[in-house]
Amino acid sequence: AQIRNGFAELIKISSCSHLATFDLLDKYCEELIDTGFGRADGASDEIRDAADKINREGIHEMLKLETPNLHEIGLDRVIAYGHTWSPLHELVPETPLRHGHAISIDMAYSATLANSRKLLSDAEHRRILNLFSRAGLSMDHHQFDEEILDKGTAAILKTRDGKLRAAVPNPLGSCKFLNDVDHAELTEALRRHKDIMKDYPRNGEGLEAFVDASDTGYTDNNQSEVEALEAAAEEAGNLNGSMNGDKVVHGGHVMNGHVDGLNGHVDGVNGHTNGVNGHVKDGSDIIKEKKLANGLAKALSKIFKATMLDGNSPWRLHLAQNIALILTSIFFLPFSTFVLLSSYVVNFFFLDDIPRKRRRIRASRTFVPQTILVTGVGMTKGLALARLFYEAGHDVIGADFEPFGVQVCGRYSRSVRRFFRLPKPTADDGSAYYINALLRVVKQERVDLWVSCSGVASAVEDGQAKEVIERRSSCRAIQFDVATTSTLHEKDTFTQETERLGLPVPETHNVTSRDAVHKVLHKSPKRNSYIMKSVGVDDATRGNMTLLPRRTVSETYKHVAQIAISDRQPWVLQQFIKGKEYCTHALVVEGKVKMFVACPSAELLMHYEALPSDSALSRAMLAFTMEFVARSGKSMTGHLSFDFLVDENANEKGAELLLKTIECNPRAHTAITLFAGQGSEVSKCYISLLDSSMANGNGHLDNSMEAEIVVPRQPAKYYWGGHDLITLVLLPLLQVVQGRIAVKRWIRGCSEFTAHVLFWKDGTFEVWDPLPWWWLYHVYWPGQFLAAISQRRKWSRINQQMPQHAPYPPKTAGLGGIPTVHTDIPITVIFLVLFICGAVSHMTIFQLNKRRGHKFIMSGMMFGFCMARITTCVMRIVWATRPHNISIAIAAQVFVAAGVVLLFVINLIFAQRIIRAAHPNSGWHPVFKHSFTATYVLIVIMLIMVIITNVQNFYTLNANTKRIDRAVILTGGTFYTVISFLPFPLVIGGLLIPRQTRIEKFGSGRFRTKIAVLLTSSFLLCLGAAFRMGTNFKTPRPINDPPTYFNKGCFYFFNLTVEVIVIFLYVIVRVDRRFHVPDGSKGPGDYSGRNLADEKEGDVAMRINTEEEVFDDAPAQTSVERRNGEQRV
Repeated sequence: AQIRNGFAELIKISSCSHLATFDLLDKYCEELIDTGFGRADGASDEIRDAADKINREGIHEMLKLETPNLHEIGLDRVIAYGHTWSPLHELVPETPLRHGHAISIDMAYSATLANSRKLLSDAEHRRILNLFSRAGLSMDHHQFDEEILDKGTAAILKTRDGKLRAAVPNPLGSCKFLNDVDHAELTEALRRHKDIMKDYPRNGEGLEAFVDASDTGYTDNNQSEVEALEAAAEEAGNLNGSMNGDKVVHGGHVMNGHVDGLNGHVDGVNGHTNGVNGHVKDGSDIIKEKKLANGLAKALSKIFKATMLDGNSPWRLHLAQNIALILTSIFFLPFSTFVLLSSYVVNFFFLDDIPRKRRRIRASRTFVPQTILVTGVGMTKGLALARLFYEAGHDVIGADFEPFGVQVCGRYSRSVRRFFRLPKPTADDGSAYYINALLRVVKQERVDLWVSCSGVASAVEDGQAKEVIERRSSCRAIQFDVATTSTLHEKDTFTQETERLGLPVPETHNVTSRDAVHKVLHKSPKRNSYIMKSVGVDDATRGNMTLLPRRTVSETYKHVAQIAISDRQPWVLQQFIKGKEYCTHALVVEGKVKMFVACPSAELLMHYEALPSDSALSRAMLAFTMEFVARSGKSMTGHLSFDFLVDENANEKGAELLLKTIECNPRAHTAITLFAGQGSEVSKCYISLLDSSMANGNGHLDNSMEAEIVVPRQPAKYYWGGHDLITLVLLPLLQVVQGRIAVKRWIRGCSEFTAHVLFWKDGTFEVWDPLPWWWLYHVYWPGQFLAAISQRRKWSRINQQMPQHAPYPPKTAGLGGIPTVHTDIPITVIFLVLFICGAVSHMTIFQLNKRRGHKFIMSGMMFGFCMARITTCVMRIVWATRPHNISIAIAAQVFVAAGVVLLFVINLIFAQRIIRAAHPNSGWHPVFKHSFTATYVLIVIMLIMVIITNVQNFYTLNANTKRIDRAVILTGGTFYTVISFLPFPLVIGGLLIPRQTRIEKFGSGRFRTKIAVLLTSSFLLCLGAAFRMGTNFKTPRPINDPPTYFNKGCFYFFNLTVEVIVIFLYVIVRVDRRFHVPDGSKGPGDYSGRNLADEKEGDVAMRINTEEEVFDDAPAQTSVERRNGEQRV
């Protein structure tokens, strides 16, 4: 990297002043860099001599140019070539560009400007650019735009006495200074330069272009961006009047334009000074301008960089990424909901084309609807096929995995008649559960045709399922068999099969060690370039297109050393073919291609645009597909997708297309969306498998000849709104805030996004079926991100069909175990009826009291508790019917744990009222009052913690996380046991403490009855809480070996039975009367209902009830009545 820096400086001095040195650089470019200018071991004498000569001549030329101008009086300086716009190039990127790369961008652009003015010939222009490219130096940067050009021009005019003084080669080896260049000419030269850069690797961007610790001490891993900026600014600020190396700085002006220790310049703060009285801007100014924007946007901008977050990225960045995406979903939720509701309204009143078409088809007498099972409806391809079959009038059954228990969007499609969740094949359980589940669905729903659209992770398992289903039922499957799937699925075996069939493929090597990689690279006779691809599924590496070998042997070894290669993790080394990549999708039925589409490929395939079916390229890829299928035999039935590389060569006969397939995907492709609106044609192709006499996919019998291959008719262009919103609008906006890109670029992104929204079609959204689109962005993806947070799981890409690892079934026994149909459902139904009766009773009491102006909130709370327990019973019944559904188990257990908290709170309120009646002054004291408020807050906080940890326990296998979860659960159980017991010490303590006043009567009934009711209910609730706490503290037992105290009898007694007793106890004794207090009670005396007039007529003793008034049911006497009675006595 540092050698390239020096190389750029040598190009600068030689291209404008010493052609002989430039010739040597051009002749020995790669060797000079690889051998460290002849200083590396094994370097030839020729290279060493050339390097020495280059350095001597370069230094000598530099001295000749600068010695006469030591005080920088002359502003037309040859060595300023490459220093006109480079200062901004160094500052604009988040991680600064190295100085050599910054000036090489400037020099390359200046050369283009000179060539535009005919000051530099086309040959000389290309010679300079080619040298930069060969040296791995940057010639362009994606943030170099008109705005940066304008800012750089304005800045340099201030330091060059109002003139541009841009040094350019004229011709190569000589220099000319430009002062008369206007804005239009600069802009046109930039546009032309950008176009030229498209012909160069990486679009002209260099290798190792950004600074690291070897330059300034700045690293992304060890120091934040703001801290690095502050350090650089502070160092630059200290330059005024100080010595730095051998260079003297006076009065804030750098005399020779180069400051050692800052990579040969002071651009870490304010750009290169060019040695022309370039004033060093105070570092604090830079911080003030940049710090706020960086602080706000840095985390978000980093986490979305495709190259930043991977398995090695810090967890905090992954956490921030997930939170940012969840917040984005929440922010756009109102808008999406408005679109959802508007779609329903429009569909109801104006548009209903697809459902109307479906009804018309099904009304036909000759129509025979088929029942079609589509797996993978959670992905766009499965959802698209389900909609096409629905449009054609067939009955669609949907099925899919639901990662982490989050329901997929296809479940809620209007096109799916019924949905089934499938168990994910795992390494431990194999594919048996998955295949059996599919077979049950096929038999239960009497499925005629199974169309597999599952993801890459279950490709082989689907092949196994096809064989079982077709052998054990009358259902047919659109899916290759195991042997075909396995062959096409793996990159190495597919290449071998293609070669066996006599079809062209790139040179491919299967490698299982790093040594094998180096052997292939070393023995390659043509010195081909290669790309490494993981044989298995690896989303984190599939986007890595690093070419091998690298520019040097050491770089190649360094890159390969970072790749995990073994017999268990094999890779393929595939020849790199320069050309455009395309993908295709085909439906193959009994050895015949029925459907076909081709489209340009992209890394993430988030935009789809079909190639014209009559184009030469599309016909060539179709011909390859048909030839591959024909040579493979008539047994092929399934989805077949190829990835092609196409290179176009020109010869005397015209343009020649060189077509090579690089990969095969034996499964459905998302390009199926391009067939939207062709439900009848598409279903015809699929259903042709069922009966050769069926020629019409609508189910009509037809003996016509086989139809032609179906291709998209007037296909729309497809995009995915969520992806484009992030990549074209939100991320560029963050970069604008940071000053990393120009506003114009963000506006262009917004324009592109707007064009997609207006003229393209979202891959998931349909006006007649909008709910899957809404669910995808506001339920499914947020659920996946929450699961990633819960498991501390990192990801670099998430497929819509993510591997299912959670929720995990419990491995330890729990109270009551897993409910069963024959035992638990009858018992639970009884409790369900009892809680319904309790809910009706308490709500009736609440409403009757409300009409009389008798407010008693606790009746409403007890109604809420009964409703929670009704939900608990329902969930337990559902769980009994679906014992393997972990999500239902989680919900059922959460409701069991959470509901009883309401009864604890009610008893605390009753205890507080008894204390205030017995000790009014103490009971109404602010300390006592705030203590109860704090207790209620703690109850809510602990409830939230217990629920979260209970749920998280199902979503992690991490031993430490489980240990923490168990500790929180035990703490919560202990806390609630104390809360349930708390009325005992409060009430008993209140009775034992001597009273200074008589007891204030409140409500109806005896005071001792109130105490008995409260203590009885508290005893029952505390009994249940204590049992749950005590058993939880016992050592966990395996789920298949539960202890006796976890039997179902204990569960129903200590949970539901004691709660039913308390609920009906409150109804029978009418706690709404016994514990009622006047509204607005705020202090001593308010419970007895005396007004201020009564209080003023007598002293405190006269306001206290007698024992008879307290313990009898007679109403309390007023103070006047009591005083009159005392006078009579």
